[in-house]
Amino acid sequence: MERLPPDCASAIIARTMLDLTQPNSRRTLLIVPSQAAAERCTREALATHTILCGPAALTLRGLCDSINRVSGACGIMLSGIGMKMLLEDLVRRRYSVPEEGPGRPGHSPGFIDALASAISELKQANFTAADLVTHLPRLPRTERMTYLASLYGQYERTLAERGLIDAHDGEIMALRHLRDGGTLPGLFTDLDSIVVDGIYDLTAGQLSLLAELSRRLPVELRLPYSPEREGVYACAARTADAVESLDNSDLNLALTFEEPHGRFVTPLLAAVHDDMPALETEAPGLIAAPGPYRECEEIGRRIRRLMEGGADPSGIAVCFRTLEMYEEMMEDVCRRFSIPVSYRRGAPLATAALVRAALSPLVALKSDISREELAGLCGSSYLSFQEEPRAGEVEQVLSGSGYINDSLGTAEEKIGRLIARFKTKGKDSSREERVRRMLVPLLTDIRAFRGSRTVADFTLLLERFIKKYHIFERGISSTDRRILKRDASAIALLQQLLKDVARDAAVVGTADRAVTSGEYLELLREGMEGVCLSGERSSGVSILNFRDARGLSFPHLFVGGLNEGVCPAPHQGHALLKDSDKLLLRRLAGTRWLRTAREKGEEEPLLFWLAVSCATESLTFSYCYADSRGNQLLPSPYLEEILDKIQLREERSSVTNLTPEPEECMEPEELLNSLALRRLLEPSRLPAEMLPAAARINANAEVEAERELFFSASDRRTRDFTAGPRTGRLAGPAAVEELASYYSSPEGRCFTPTSLEEYATCPFRYFMRRLLRVDVQEKPDIELETRDVGSLAHLVLKEFFLRMQREERLPLRDLQEALRILHEVASGAFRWWEENRHTGESLLWEMEKESLLPLLERLVELEVATESPFIPYAFEHKIDPPLQVADETGESILLCGQIDRIDIDKSRQCVKVVDYKVSGNGDKFRTLLKKSSLGDTSFQIPVYLLAAAQLLETEGVGKPSDFAACYWLLRKSAVLEKKFRGDEKEDFTGFLDTDPGIRRTLGTDNFLNRLCAIVRRIRGGDFQVTPAECGYCDFSSVCRYVPVNLKDDQGVSTGSNA
Repeated sequence: MERLPPDCASAIIARTMLDLTQPNSRRTLLIVPSQAAAERCTREALATHTILCGPAALTLRGLCDSINRVSGACGIMLSGIGMKMLLEDLVRRRYSVPEEGPGRPGHSPGFIDALASAISELKQANFTAADLVTHLPRLPRTERMTYLASLYGQYERTLAERGLIDAHDGEIMALRHLRDGGTLPGLFTDLDSIVVDGIYDLTAGQLSLLAELSRRLPVELRLPYSPEREGVYACAARTADAVESLDNSDLNLALTFEEPHGRFVTPLLAAVHDDMPALETEAPGLIAAPGPYRECEEIGRRIRRLMEGGADPSGIAVCFRTLEMYEEMMEDVCRRFSIPVSYRRGAPLATAALVRAALSPLVALKSDISREELAGLCGSSYLSFQEEPRAGEVEQVLSGSGYINDSLGTAEEKIGRLIARFKTKGKDSSREERVRRMLVPLLTDIRAFRGSRTVADFTLLLERFIKKYHIFERGISSTDRRILKRDASAIALLQQLLKDVARDAAVVGTADRAVTSGEYLELLREGMEGVCLSGERSSGVSILNFRDARGLSFPHLFVGGLNEGVCPAPHQGHALLKDSDKLLLRRLAGTRWLRTAREKGEEEPLLFWLAVSCATESLTFSYCYADSRGNQLLPSPYLEEILDKIQLREERSSVTNLTPEPEECMEPEELLNSLALRRLLEPSRLPAEMLPAAARINANAEVEAERELFFSASDRRTRDFTAGPRTGRLAGPAAVEELASYYSSPEGRCFTPTSLEEYATCPFRYFMRRLLRVDVQEKPDIELETRDVGSLAHLVLKEFFLRMQREERLPLRDLQEALRILHEVASGAFRWWEENRHTGESLLWEMEKESLLPLLERLVELEVATESPFIPYAFEHKIDPPLQVADETGESILLCGQIDRIDIDKSRQCVKVVDYKVSGNGDKFRTLLKKSSLGDTSFQIPVYLLAAAQLLETEGVGKPSDFAACYWLLRKSAVLEKKFRGDEKEDFTGFLDTDPGIRRTLGTDNFLNRLCAIVRRIRGGDFQVTPAECGYCDFSSVCRYVPVNLKDDQGVSTGSNA
């Protein structure tokens, strides 16, 4: 076969053009990987020939659809939403889960997604439910596989009973039509051959379809491959093996192999794999950025430079392995930098401003009607109000009233209090009253979406909202023809989507099922996937993933996101259809179509090199050397392979250089910030309309200068001196007075070890959670969170030891009897949890119980086997009354909490506290038991020991003279013990003493003195943004922490995050 031209993507077109221009030639139909590649082939063929007898290229999906149109195959096509609705209904019916409650499968979309993907994998491999049931007896007996086979069978039967078909059935019906000798579509008239180019990841059904077509006319399957580089082409080799294993003389199916060629891909492949010399062409560029968004910004700046140099935006593309993390960021950068973006099939429906306005009440509810969402909704040009708000006034009033979201006080209440304060002070409140009048009916309409309803009821509510606020009327009132066409398309597609969702609910039998507003919103979002607006196809920069870029070419290409863990994309084993199951099923069925996670990963190097092959004039790689949290990131192994062979000039943007130089700014806001930062934004030189913005920016610049001074401090003393309200230290009279009032109240005086540890870990997070009471509302997961598993383990162990104590079976001696009682107690605890707490998806809950019980059994076994003088005495003991501690200032501190277990050794007057931990991280808990950590970052064990001593003395057992503690690490079945005695390594003499006189002589060598020092900082309003180790929690966007290597008073480094 002749060699392809250097421009790999154009080679497809060139070969097709050659076929079309030969004398007396008939047509060749090209099958390509994506709709974008098919459209490009057809456009270029049309430009060459003016008239085409049919499409020059199709996708495999388009091929199946064309065959099914002439086959007369009937059935209602089930959308992806419909499939998930049906599966959720089947799961619910199987377990008879009530409509409401923590175990409802509808609260587990992740599990339904996993179930849908498992069934899809089986169908793609031509595995029917009957096949799975046949092989089930020969598989290791697990409830998971039995469950999957049963649901798959129910799914198939339900489709057949209701006359439904899903996306995978399209291939099956097309194949059946061909095997039955059915006629071919009209587009096959005068076809000489079919060429499949660039598709190397065929499924079993797709290969069977092509094989059946090859009985009618020649089919050529072109695969990217080179025997010298098998590691790159392993996935294509697997497809080639499958083709060659067909072994049927009736098939006219030919395999041809060709390695990708291009200006950059050819020399780079040679350099990496063949140790060839440096590139003859211009070397690719390399961008290194501190975080994904900064990476997108750097790419955007270079795109702007290309455009300013005369480059056509349609000849520029940005490729990422996956768009999941990068698409929104890249689009936002393009919007800010005035870079046109091309949507090859039109802009996604979900991005239309009209659609966002129509769905705004659902989105607002998801954020608990947050201030940002509410202000954005009021500022939308698509909503019509009786009294139109002025620009920015809703946001100003909401901010002035202190409104955050509905759960922390409604907007009506907050604004009402603000109006009352204004009237008391004689201030004008007309603006606030106007905003309140506007918000009251709007908030009433938004809250109407709360609760659970049927899909039809939610659709009716949404249509009423759209009508009441004239959203569609606003959309078609534009005088701009392009906007008018776009919004008209959005209206038509949204109306069709609402009908389709209602239809899917009806055909799968869930029309009467209640869903939450969040679930309804997710249904609509899923329905919008792949739906694009008409009239939005424009000339602009393409933003693509590697897979969609196959078969395309661009003069200027940026390949971004080249970091380890992103490219190559990680491939994890399936939660329901595990790799071990796939391997057994393949062996039993004699097929290799079910791919394991490792085999799916074989595609990754080829995807990367195919993306590189799209560049024809310039190529730029980019990666992040640090994430947004400051953690170091590694480049992709593919990029490292290139850097090992070729020296690329890296352009690295600094972490601290957040604002570019004025001449490098790409937008007005960026320029104003840059000028303000450099003290060049002088109000006297600005027009009047810019003065408010300039004042705001200058004020922000002063704030950032103060923060920069604080974070640049390299020692604690300097940082303490520079700390202020903007870096976590409260100093205003009102704030100090309020702090004093709170910490003198019964609630404020009482500290738990957990709250003290939170403060020691991060004072600012303590402030946000404990004082402001701001916390993130987490959506229940499909399985138990780690903390919930810990709570469940504590519940079982508490009930177990209490029963053993009542029956006088302590210490544990009879193992079999102890295990029997443990199982009884665990069953009761599990039942209580199912009735009162979140369990997640039913199957995963069963698996969680199965995994937890052996850990508890192991604890009992070790307790029985260990000869110990300690006897369990108290379980889940609440410290009540609180432990009272006197500070040197005369203030009293109350300590409260709950102790997992207290053991006593009466013979030695010794008390031991036992703390259960689900974690298996032994190093972490060894560190917490060190004397240097106790009273600094670790408070639980010492507080529990002192409280246990108080309990024993109160109950007449006697004052203990010796202390011990242990962490029981359940997942490791290990015990970490600590004795609080005086020895050479750690002398605990006096460390737990409570006598004020002795404590004064010990200073920081006493635990309570350390604790009191921490409490004094808390009461003094010291909540500096100086975490011991920053985990970049949900408040990181508020504190905007900058890691600096701090030194203590002696100049010793305390770590980068100290």
